[in-house]
Parts: sequence; structure tokens; C-alpha cells
Amino acid sequence: AFISDALARHPNLLAVKADRQAANSAIKVAKAAYFPTLSLNANWSGFTREETDPNRTIDRTITAADADAKAQTATCMEIQRLYNAIPLDVPPEAADCSVFKEQFTQDSTIFTNGFTATNSQFPFAFQNEPVSVSAFIQIPIFNNFDRQAQVEQSVAARNDLDYFLRALELQTRANVAEAVYNLETAYETVVLQGVNTRTAREELRLAQERYQLGAGTFLELLDSQTLTAQAEVDEINAVFAFHQNLAALEASVGHELPTN
Repeated sequence: AFISDALARHPNLLAVKADRQAANSAIKVAKAAYFPTLSLNANWSGFTREETDPNRTIDRTITAADADAKAQTATCMEIQRLYNAIPLDVPPEAADCSVFKEQFTQDSTIFTNGFTATNSQFPFAFQNEPVSVSAFIQIPIFNNFDRQAQVEQSVAARNDLDYFLRALELQTRANVAEAVYNLETAYETVVLQGVNTRTAREELRLAQERYQLGAGTFLELLDSQTLTAQAEVDEINAVFAFHQNLAALEASVGHELPTN
């Protein structure tokens, strides 16, 4: 039971088994280099542009339009002055010079409102680009035997782990068997030392009674006390050795054993 438990739960064995699984995955990855590679790419994008300071653009445009309206008004008034000085009838296009100012005011309002509305682009008013889809297939033919070398290296690494795992399992079996044998021996020693301690205490009691009755000597009593003390020390050492062997068994199994 201890051996099967150690083989199933020992941390060292679990670590090597995990390494072996990783080595198997590495072999699959290395062999995958023989297969064609298909790549699919899809692209969908959009863009937007927004003035960070729209008032600056509006002011610049309105200023230019105002200057143009003033120039047209001045030209109109000059034409009126010249025709009035001849005198001739003023052409219809120069009859009313106030239209340029009125047109400027109307155009400025329309431009300001329109620019503010169209400039509000971010973050939802994107101009979508056409969706593009592309596919690429790559067929491996020859790469200086790098794939073969990678596969062989991965297989060799996996085989090394197999041998190492087998050796570790055998060593674990031997360690657990030895630890169990030592623990059983230590337990028998504890039982034997307990019997020796009880026997020594009984002999000490009899020696004390003989000494009190005058049938025994003081040296016999002293020897019994010495033997009893030695038996108690041996029993303590046996119990300590038992716990040492129990700890050694736990180390061999790889986890703490229940004490009940």
C-alpha cells in the first residue's frame, strides 16, 4: 500500500511525469513542422478626422470671406461713383452694394453651422475602408534537415525521461520497502524495550523489598536501580528511533502519513 501510494503521489515522480507529458507535446510540435501551414488574414478598418480647434478654422474662413465681401462692396461703390460721374445708368449688378454684406452674413451662418456639424466625427462617425481577406499556404519541402533533427532531439529527450522515471520508481520502491522494514523493526524494538522496562521495574521492586527485609544487600539494590534507569533510557531511545523511521517513511512516500 505504501509503495503504490508513493508511486501515485510522490512529488518527484509527479514532476518527472509532468516533464514527460511536456516532452510528448514537444514531439507533436516538432512533427507538426512537416505539415503545410495555412494562414488566413482579415482586415476591417476605418478612419475619421476632426479639427481639434474648430473655432480657429471658422474664424479664419469668416475673416477671409469678410475681406472678400468688403472688397466686392468697395468695387461696387466705385462702379456706382464712376457711372454717376459720367452720368450713365448704373449696371444692374452694381445697383445695390449691400447684397454683398447680406450674402456674407448668410454664408457665414451656414458655414459655421455646417462645419460644426460635419466636424463632430470622433468616436462614432468613421469612414469604413473596404474589408480585405487574404489566405496564404506554405508547404515545407526542405530545410536542411532541421525538422528531422528537432524530432529526433525531442524523442531522445522523451526517452531519457522514460528511463529516468523508471529508475526513480525503482528507487522509490526500494526506499519505501526499506523504510517500512526499518519502521517495523523500530516498533518491535519499542515493544521489547517496554517489556524490559517493566521487567526491570519489577526486579527493582523485589530488590527494594528484599533490602527492607534484610535479605538483600545495598549493592544488589543499586544494581537494580541502575538496570531500571538504563532500561527506561533504552525505551526512550527506541521511541525516538521509531519516530525517526516514521519520518523517513513519510519522506519516501512523499507526504505526511496519518497518525491515528
